[in-house]
Amino acid sequence: MLFWEATQAGQQVQSPIAAGRRVILALLVQGGGVVGKEYLNHNILPALCRKAGVPQTDSRGALTSHRARATIATQLLNAREPLTLNDLQQWLGHKHPASTRYYAAILQRTLTAAYKKADYFARNVRTIQVLIDRESILTGAAAGREQPWKYYDLGEGYCSYDFFAKCPHRLACARCPFYVPKKSTRGQLLAVKDGIDQMLERLDLTDDEREALEGDREAVIALAERLADTPTPAGPTPRELGTTDSFIPLTQLMGTMSRPAQGDTE
Repeated sequence: MLFWEATQAGQQVQSPIAAGRRVILALLVQGGGVVGKEYLNHNILPALCRKAGVPQTDSRGALTSHRARATIATQLLNAREPLTLNDLQQWLGHKHPASTRYYAAILQRTLTAAYKKADYFARNVRTIQVLIDRESILTGAAAGREQPWKYYDLGEGYCSYDFFAKCPHRLACARCPFYVPKKSTRGQLLAVKDGIDQMLERLDLTDDEREALEGDREAVIALAERLADTPTPAGPTPRELGTTDSFIPLTQLMGTMSRPAQGDTE
């Protein structure tokens, strides 16, 4: 954003929809006008996804500017200090209040379901610390799969697998090639490297994982044994890697995992 402000902030265009055709500042300008929605969704957003090394689609379909706008609007309405409907209408630039009330209707329809999920979140949701390597993203190394850009803190090491949340071994790590020990040269360089951001990521645990996490060492060993012949993200199984007896116990993860604060589960 700072780069845009320094290089593009002087680009002013006439708003074709605002009364009086007022002058506005646009983030993306082409030929003296605002970049069209079709070009934005079919060219710019896919390019940004490739640059960031993130998927261009999810379970709901392609990532679009409209979905991003709707997501932000919903978050503003559901924040701890939410916007009023009038404020949200102004923020979205809606001409008619009915357009903004659509988001309130979504909130009411999902409220009952949210209450039902509350008990699940209390029991099965945890957060884990993640390191984000901004340099890997900005240089394109992450998009080219040349080097990782996310590192999940597992206590004595990191998991550099992008889709850690989907790894069946996430809570009984088999130390596959994606594992980076903190005492290794690579792990020590990561600890002092510039451009590393820290964040928390939510994990939805299975009932087996929750029981192991809250249980004793025997529960942990039982979980690891059930996964002994399940392939790791790198391909080999823990048995093939010879790590069935040297997995990372969940007690090491307890220090890096926590329950999300109330209101942070969505």
